[in-house]
Amino acid sequence: MTKPTPEEAIHLRDLFEDIVGAAWFNRNAMTERELLILILERHRDSGGDIEKLKDGCVATARERFSRLR
Repeated sequence: MTKPTPEEAIHLRDLFEDIVGAAWFNRNAMTERELLILILERHRDSGGDIEKLKDGCVATARERFSRLR
């Protein structure tokens, strides 16, 4: 995995914070860790498309970590 640029790291941090701050997110240490792994893996495969990354991560996080099931 390549290291994100400083600008990409800011986008990744913001995406993480947006998702964990969502009302539907079942926040605990395990789901936060799994979300971070998800974001980093998706970032590697996104080709730098931040909107595609965000859409994919939010959709997957809703499926996996939603407390509103």
